[in-house]
Amino acid sequence: MLLAALEEAIQAAEQTARSHDSGHADLFGGLFVDADADVYANHRTAKEVTLKERLRGEKETLGLYLTGHPIDEYEGEIRRFARQRIVDLKPARDTQTVAGLIIALRVMKNKKGDKMGFITLDDRSGRIEASLFADSFQAAQSLLQTDAMVVVEGEVSSDDFSGGLRLRAKRVMSLEEARTGLAESLRLTVRSEALKGDRLRWLGDLCRKHRGACPITLDYTGQEARALLQFGEAWRIDPADSLIQALRDQFGRENVFLQYR
Repeated sequence: MLLAALEEAIQAAEQTARSHDSGHADLFGGLFVDADADVYANHRTAKEVTLKERLRGEKETLGLYLTGHPIDEYEGEIRRFARQRIVDLKPARDTQTVAGLIIALRVMKNKKGDKMGFITLDDRSGRIEASLFADSFQAAQSLLQTDAMVVVEGEVSSDDFSGGLRLRAKRVMSLEEARTGLAESLRLTVRSEALKGDRLRWLGDLCRKHRGACPITLDYTGQEARALLQFGEAWRIDPADSLIQALRDQFGRENVFLQYR
């Protein structure tokens, strides 16, 4: 609400400052203001700022994340397929899955002239450097950006040079790719009244805008019955953050989640 009113507050402050600097009083300033008026009345229905939006604003303004970490929003979900945090990783020959924020990226060329990359992942518990050799780097190049959330599959080994661990990446996925490949379905819990009016049409339009491969399951409760319904092939979606956030805004955060195997 306060952010929604920010522009008006800045404009009012600037007007007051201009009047003060000019040495003239604002002819109408404060004259018609009701002391009991609710100055936030036009903003009480404003959508709550998401954690992701708040942290992005902190990073853009301050150059750092002040009140949290971008992985906080996905912590419960990520642990369904990346069960270990970075701090808990151990050297092993088996492929392990790590999720984290890319905080540093280095690109270089090997002796053949092919590009390879090194990314530093941070999941708030710790950091690890992942190496991507030519084929892996080429396949993942579009995802390798600072502040991007990624899921990495690879082999963890000891790094004799640093005394820590290193990760040789075999595959890098966006969060949406990991969801599509690993989630059983996107689950909606909805009561009949939540689909009244044009909301069912709205839901259909939203799904069509986000076509993909992830199924949708509806836990539906009506006045006389309850059923678990799986939507048809035409309703499959790409489980992007924008889609999930739109559904949560409409039906409530606790009623929209990804069901993993």
